[in-house]
Amino acid sequence: MKELQFKLRILIVVLIFLTTAIALSLGTFRHRHDIAIGGKICTEQRILGEILAQLIEKNTSLKVNRSFNLEGTAICFNALKSGSIDLYCEYTATALLDILKEPLMEGSLYPHVKQAFEEKYNLIWLDRLGFCNQYVLIARANSNLKSISDIQPHHKIAFDPEIAARPEMTLLKSSYPQINQSKLMDQVLLYFSLQSGGMDVVSGFSTDGRLVDKRFTILKDDKNCLSDYEVAPVISKKCLNKHPELIPVLSLLAGKISNEQMSMLNYQVEIQKRDVAQVATEFLQNAILSP
Repeated sequence: MKELQFKLRILIVVLIFLTTAIALSLGTFRHRHDIAIGGKICTEQRILGEILAQLIEKNTSLKVNRSFNLEGTAICFNALKSGSIDLYCEYTATALLDILKEPLMEGSLYPHVKQAFEEKYNLIWLDRLGFCNQYVLIARANSNLKSISDIQPHHKIAFDPEIAARPEMTLLKSSYPQINQSKLMDQVLLYFSLQSGGMDVVSGFSTDGRLVDKRFTILKDDKNCLSDYEVAPVISKKCLNKHPELIPVLSLLAGKISNEQMSMLNYQVEIQKRDVAQVATEFLQNAILSP
């Protein structure tokens, strides 16, 4: 009996020690990291997250925890709702289709998703960053193709399976019936196949790093059927109430990143294999950030 009581006392002491250690460590973590920025698992999101983090750390006393490479839209959005992160960058059409579960609509989606997110989730869309990373069709610059309407049935077309499954694809094929015949191809092979002549047209994104290569060109969507994917930071209202100093700081980025600039940033990280933090630092050093 005495031996059992002794073991119980030891167990209680150990549990108290562990509980205290965990509490102290959580308190230290919260003290060191006042705000958590998330990002999806892609180059562009890592770059944007790092730009936001450095901008905040440079202009406020807040410490930032970087939670990049989260697996997809649902993970980022739910992390923001739950308070696991305070901020991440989202795309307007992604918010409409994948989060709000609403059909595509004409015109700018930003006012609609901004209002819906605040009313439904207490999440605030801040000012747009300036660029639009939408789905596009890409051809060789030396081809005769300038717009999507120029595509003929004999042209060889390949789509990334992810894009092929999006609602925009149905609208694209109904607007341009001549592109109904297409192949599915892994994203990493699309530009190679286009460059080598294996394909005449491939799908892509308007801020792809490879578009820095002037051998490729985006075909004009002359029927305006592809949705805008404008980008803006989305932040919890709770975080803004706690740290109102973030509003003027983050507004410094409003309209400051063009499609060409975002492509170049992606190019530097994806193709040139440069460090994300260094690329973000150089962007902020060169950008003209004024209220």
